[in-house]
Amino acid sequence: MLQVFLLTVSPLGRDFQLIIRTDDSDEDWGKVAERKKGAFDGKDYEDDSEEIEFEDEVDLGNATQLEKSMSNTTAPCSQPMDEGSCSQYELLWYYSPESNECRPFVYSGCGGNSNRFSSKQGCIDRCVQGKKD
Repeated sequence: MLQVFLLTVSPLGRDFQLIIRTDDSDEDWGKVAERKKGAFDGKDYEDDSEEIEFEDEVDLGNATQLEKSMSNTTAPCSQPMDEGSCSQYELLWYYSPESNECRPFVYSGCGGNSNRFSSKQGCIDRCVQGKKD
């Protein structure tokens, strides 16, 4: 079964769908797609065969403040994904050491750890290409 989350990404104001397989979200992590009018209705999906136009990367605009404010004392690439504990949801990226790739996740807006990046490229640069941790 797939759970569909609709997020409005600012400052661009575009709607994106984050589709996550709820039975094992880390193993089969899902996809990110720009919402096309009438393409989704916000319900649970058991059939993932519906054709969706996917993007490899989601540009969150100039959102580098989040990365600058994160603590550099703990190696972010070695920490588990942590959604946090609030309800101001936004689409971010985390590094999965098991798959050696950066994956999207829904961050709650507070709490969590430093394994969160505002862009896929920022995550790749820090954790995949450089392997600084």
